[in-house]
Amino acid sequence: GDHRALHSFPTRRSSDLATIRVAAADVDRLFERFDAIDLVREAIASRAERARDTAVALRELRGSLVEALRLIGAPRPWGAPAAALARIERVAAALGTYGDDLDGASTRLVTTEHSLRDNVTSAKRELSTMRQTPVGRIFARLTTAIDSEARRSGRAVIVRTRGADETIDRRIAEQLVETCLQLVRNAVAHGIETPEARAALGKPQSGTVSLGARKLGNHLSITIEDDGAGVDVADVRARALDAGLVTPAIAEAADDDTLLSLLFVPG
Repeated sequence: GDHRALHSFPTRRSSDLATIRVAAADVDRLFERFDAIDLVREAIASRAERARDTAVALRELRGSLVEALRLIGAPRPWGAPAAALARIERVAAALGTYGDDLDGASTRLVTTEHSLRDNVTSAKRELSTMRQTPVGRIFARLTTAIDSEARRSGRAVIVRTRGADETIDRRIAEQLVETCLQLVRNAVAHGIETPEARAALGKPQSGTVSLGARKLGNHLSITIEDDGAGVDVADVRARALDAGLVTPAIAEAADDDTLLSLLFVPG
């Protein structure tokens, strides 16, 4: 006979592949709500700690009463009334019960707090992933700025990128892009020579600006490099003085790294 084996392969439901469009502001608001939940979690942890401390105090009070009963001894006709001793014994027993109850409640609160912490951490991690954007989007804006500056200044520039698929938090990207734009404009306007000057130096007439991104552990390194003449530090010093960014004394004493840091300042 003809024996054939039938194999079934797991398939993903269409609902598993479904995507929805969510506004970035909505994701940010969710983050803020999880931050608020985190504050509640911290309050629960504090309450659990206080409950545990109270349970310890109740046990110590019970111990004191038990010791007092031991010192008083058994009821005698001429000593403490039997009814008073019985009441003290009941109070001591109640203190022990309340202490145990509080200790149990504290343990349950700690368990709840740990579960809440783990869930909030996991949810924030997933939201953080949703808030990631490819570095390539930053590179696209930088490339546009490079092309525009090259046309304006009469330079020929080739843009090379690497690591464009790396991701970055959208909010960090928004804070970073202006600085990067300043760097690439400087690279074209002040770093890369004119085609004629490059030809005279034996360089290709088109200059190159390289944009790179690389993950280093939990950090993202973004580099912007050009094959131009480099920075004229003396010119930076003179421009900083003219713009009033530094005093003559500071300009004279500043080292190259200090002056180069002024390249991040617009203008």
